[in-house]
Amino acid sequence: MSQENESSILRVELATSRALDKIEKLVKEAEDNQASSTKMIENAKSELIQHVIDKSVAPVNRAVTLISVVLAFLAIAGTALSFTIKDNLETTLTSQITKQVETWLSFDSDNSKITDVLENYRERALLDAYMIKLAREASTGSGVSMLEFKAADKSRLLDIVTNPSSSYPDFHDALTLLAESRGVFGLGQGNDRVAKTLREFFSSVDYDDEKKLRLLEVLENDIAMLPVAEKFLKNEKSPYRFKLQAFKILSQRDSGTYYGNIAKNYALSVLKTGSNEQGLKLAADYIAKNEPLSPDITSYIERLDTLKRSQSISLRLSLIDSLLENIPSESNSAFFEHKLPEPFFIDQVRSLIGDQLLKAIKEGARFEVSGHDREKYLVIAFDAGKHGYVSQYLDNISKILDDEAIWTYMLDNAKTLDIRKNTVLNALITKYKGDLVIGMEISAPLKIISGLESKVIDDGKILLNENSNNRLTAKITLISSDNNPLPLKVDTLDFKSSNLEIYYDTRYIAYRSPFNKFIF
Repeated sequence: MSQENESSILRVELATSRALDKIEKLVKEAEDNQASSTKMIENAKSELIQHVIDKSVAPVNRAVTLISVVLAFLAIAGTALSFTIKDNLETTLTSQITKQVETWLSFDSDNSKITDVLENYRERALLDAYMIKLAREASTGSGVSMLEFKAADKSRLLDIVTNPSSSYPDFHDALTLLAESRGVFGLGQGNDRVAKTLREFFSSVDYDDEKKLRLLEVLENDIAMLPVAEKFLKNEKSPYRFKLQAFKILSQRDSGTYYGNIAKNYALSVLKTGSNEQGLKLAADYIAKNEPLSPDITSYIERLDTLKRSQSISLRLSLIDSLLENIPSESNSAFFEHKLPEPFFIDQVRSLIGDQLLKAIKEGARFEVSGHDREKYLVIAFDAGKHGYVSQYLDNISKILDDEAIWTYMLDNAKTLDIRKNTVLNALITKYKGDLVIGMEISAPLKIISGLESKVIDDGKILLNENSNNRLTAKITLISSDNNPLPLKVDTLDFKSSNLEIYYDTRYIAYRSPFNKFIF
């Protein structure tokens, strides 16, 4: 082979190699440009999903603009390649983009993102609208809801509640509104479509226990939950939290009814062998309200004497609160009162309450003001040892203060528990930031002992007070018939118990609303 031919072959090989290198470089650039365009498409998609909530048209226009930029970019980049490669790449990408966007914007496709976003937005808007209305009604403090729900909205609320993928905030709001739409007790709706659907909720494994328990709590008063509560209470393997909530539901039924008897049997079992403090309080509450003088309450009280001090006081105060349900209230209208029990029955309950309150006072319980600023209210407090000072709210605390017969009994029988009258009075008198919240006056005749001195008061009244640093010792102001007050320090008071009169500042009495909130 001639030298000229060899040289020609080398030039061809070199040119070929350079051409291949250039082609590989162009192909690599095309691949990089394609990856970049894919990323831009994804960014466009994300922006469209985000903005579809705020505006329905603007994000689509924006996405189209971004896609146009991608195609223009590809057109410029593709000029380095052959027209065939460029046309094929552009056609393929255009087809992919068109198909993806059409699927993405379709309302009929199962994979439609816009449908999901708009559906979520619609649900959230529905929940927010009704929750705002509910909050406005609650702010009026009327306690009566006038909120009306459309049938379609109630159906959508039910769908949100029963959808396993619903978030907890959406689930909770939808459940709250669904309960509101059914009224306080769900009367006449015990077996409607909503009730049956909600009961099926508990047999499904798709829902976690927290949602199931929350449903029981929110619909605690709804008759639709009675069969569910019965199953939980009768099933020995039911989690304790579910049993406790199931008992709350059934305990609202009257004693002697089917569900009431189930609640009673469970309560009696808990009083005998139960150890959970909350469970004992609920069980004692049910029996004390329905059969306050039963031997079961007597046995329970004997059991309280064997418990550690802090638990004993807490359970005893809860029992007192429940027993007070049997005492007619002076403040309530007769329209709301049940048939009044026999006086002999009431006196026996008063004695039972007095005995338990004396025991609690002997163990260190006393009346105090709890809370701060505007949210301050009367409680009975005690030292719980390592748990610190505990304040216990009583729903019926005003009944204790209104029913002076209870205090007359306590003062007359304090000696049986080796308690001085002064100890009882010191536990009752209450001040808050210098103001007298619970005060007392005693009519003459009476005898005041201060150290080695004693003074007999034959007429007028004395007003009881505390010293300036809120110590449990008391100061007494004597108001005689000549209206000349004379302050005296008191060690011992000797007076007729029925001459005691209690007065208190009603601003410190709190009441629980149906939402378990304090109302002042």
